[in-house]
Amino acid sequence: MQIPGDDRTRLLETVLFGVKKTDQKGPVRSSDQKGEAAPTDRVEISGEAKEYQQLNQVIASLPEVRSERVAALQQEIEAGTYHPQSEEIAEKLVRSTLLDAVL
Repeated sequence: MQIPGDDRTRLLETVLFGVKKTDQKGPVRSSDQKGEAAPTDRVEISGEAKEYQQLNQVIASLPEVRSERVAALQQEIEAGTYHPQSEEIAEKLVRSTLLDAVL
């Protein structure tokens, strides 16, 4: 995989969505075209990126709070039966922190 330039936003788009913009050599003035058709920008979206987009749409349609799960946890806490695993909590905190740093 070839990673273009130092632009972090463009790099992130390429890694996450497979979006690859074509190279441009700067703005084209109408006086420079001399009868030729104006060049157009072109974006290629891979099949994998399309799947990510579909998954993002599905995720976006899900409710942000799972009320059934929250109610179940509240009952466990009130009953004194909720005993979270500290290693799992630490792992998820680290994972979340790393994802936040990358994104």
